[in-house]
Amino acid sequence: MRGQPRGRRWLALLMGLLALGLVAVLQQPPLLAGSSTAAPEAGGRELVLESMQVQALVLRSGAVALQETIRARFEGAPWQGLLRSIPVISRAPGGAAHRLGLQMRSITAADGTPYRSESSLQEGERRLRIFIPNAAGSTRTAVLRYRVEHAIRFGSDHDEFYWNVTGSDRQVPIEQAGATIVLPLGSRGIRAAAYTGTSGSASADAAVTISGNEVRVETTRPLQWNEGLTVAVAFDKGIVREPGGLERAGQWLLANWIVLLPLLACALMLMLWHLWGRDPQQRAIQVLYEPPAGLAPAEAGALIDDAVDGRDLMATLVDLAIRGYLMIERTSAGGLFLPPRYRFTLLRATQHWGPELRPFEHGLLGALFPIGRVGEAVRSEDLENSFYTHVPGLKQQVQQALIARQCFRHWPQTIRRVYWLIAGVVLGLGPPLAPWLELQFGFGPLLSISSLALTAAAIAGIGWLMPRRTQQGMRLLEQVRGYGEFIARVDRDRIDRTLLTPEQFERGLPYAMAFGLSRRWSEAFAAVVTSPPRWYAGEFDADGFGGDLDRFCSSTAQVLQSAPRSSSSGSGFGGGGGVGGGFGGGSVGGF
Repeated sequence: MRGQPRGRRWLALLMGLLALGLVAVLQQPPLLAGSSTAAPEAGGRELVLESMQVQALVLRSGAVALQETIRARFEGAPWQGLLRSIPVISRAPGGAAHRLGLQMRSITAADGTPYRSESSLQEGERRLRIFIPNAAGSTRTAVLRYRVEHAIRFGSDHDEFYWNVTGSDRQVPIEQAGATIVLPLGSRGIRAAAYTGTSGSASADAAVTISGNEVRVETTRPLQWNEGLTVAVAFDKGIVREPGGLERAGQWLLANWIVLLPLLACALMLMLWHLWGRDPQQRAIQVLYEPPAGLAPAEAGALIDDAVDGRDLMATLVDLAIRGYLMIERTSAGGLFLPPRYRFTLLRATQHWGPELRPFEHGLLGALFPIGRVGEAVRSEDLENSFYTHVPGLKQQVQQALIARQCFRHWPQTIRRVYWLIAGVVLGLGPPLAPWLELQFGFGPLLSISSLALTAAAIAGIGWLMPRRTQQGMRLLEQVRGYGEFIARVDRDRIDRTLLTPEQFERGLPYAMAFGLSRRWSEAFAAVVTSPPRWYAGEFDADGFGGDLDRFCSSTAQVLQSAPRSSSSGSGFGGGGGVGGGFGGGSVGGF
């Protein structure tokens, strides 16, 4: 009971707000200054079109010359003139746009006196503000002359002029409307239909007369708000020149220019790649028998494929073991569904990590052995779902090392991400831009979204090729590839001519791992490396050591980079005609 007065007060307040809103709505003026006789404006201000007559001359070239004669009665004051909008872009079948190609010639009074006018292109329409002096309280006539280039529809058995004479999106009535369509001399098979009413209506409250090459249409009743007159005139083919395939393609591309965006994006991206994305010319590769001086295995692997991956980190781990910083011990061979297990033991305390260590090598040791005491050990299974937090920093340190050596000006993945970001923005603009593009240019949503998607694909695809090496980076890459050729081609003939030693095996093993060739490298040294290296403990098989290293590389790299899973919860004939169909239309009003 205590809440009832408060409820009544809220109800009264709500009813008051609704009443105020209703009053505000009722006091709003119409969308256009003109109104119908059924709803004249306050103070008697009203616009009525006494007559709207259109004369259309169809030319053999396919163009149509049109003249609109609009007789308007301006009642009350003030009035400045007429508003006329003519659609110039319409939707063609399949979601493409059709551009009418309108050229305005003149806007005059009945006696030929020019009227001042303002023209703008908005939402696919040519919008005209026609200033008529002393319009208030008078009846004035405006004559619009213009030409359209692409208003003829070419069918398989007939051609057609399908024209919305008055438009059906008006807020003013028309007392009388009509059209006269004049076809070229000699036209045959002429037939015509007229439609009246609101948009989509197939009513025919109009008289149609065909005399020779001329078709006359007159309405038999006034047209009220949002009612219009549409005329369809068909005639045999061969009277009007039909554009050829190349001309049609040009017209289509001009009207649907958005399909050119992917080609323009490709051209622009290829130009950028030619200027800034091409690698320096690579010289002939010469086989090298020693790794490039001063280049770590991880740096060599990253230089080849422009990426720092788990294989490069494993090559660094083995390289550090060979150099005496840690011991690698296989504690379990694994099984069909279980990876092998390893234990890593630190052999040098932190204070003995010499200056020869590169930042990423120092970072890898520090991440594995945070205490830094001799004998500190960590199992590979203990690193699962925890070590991954260190991986991005280690990769970045390898990248910075190559940039410091002036192999790249910017890291390739960074450049690629920039272009992928641009491509993502273009792709993301598709859905929100599609309605606006449809409104402004008549493009179907599928056409707009697919064109922007292809543009994004061009940017992302060619953007992948944009990173480039410097001259110094290319010279160093030649050496890396030369040493990679030696590792890849180690065969019996080369073994017979080369003195292979355990030291040479250990020197090249980290590079072979970075290149993905550890099995081949180990098999080539099977006769030389017959006992486990000093940095490796566990079951050892000289013939299968390369396979063990491959499994170590893949399984341990997967463990180090593993992260815990996060929780996630038509035509005017054949029954398809009607008011508003065809070209033309728009609206007429006053201001």
